[in-house]
Amino acid sequence: KGLHYMIDYPDIGYTPTNFKALVEATQLSKKDFIDQFDLNRAMFFRHQQGQSTMSYQDWEDFRSKVELYIKQTHPKERG
Repeated sequence: KGLHYMIDYPDIGYTPTNFKALVEATQLSKKDFIDQFDLNRAMFFRHQQGQSTMSYQDWEDFRSKVELYIKQTHPKERG
């Protein structure tokens, strides 16, 4: 398990479960998440369903970007 910015990731690195936890932690709808992080809609759903993967470094970069967004938009939830 990995714990980053109060998100309890069940796995290490990118997995569909970790991706889902990250999306849910933003409290954004899927559409708003896709727009906020300038994602390709099809790739979002492939990552969510485990049909596509990302390298460990790509995951860490993406996770950090999303966690920064959470930190800036949900300051009272900071640990």
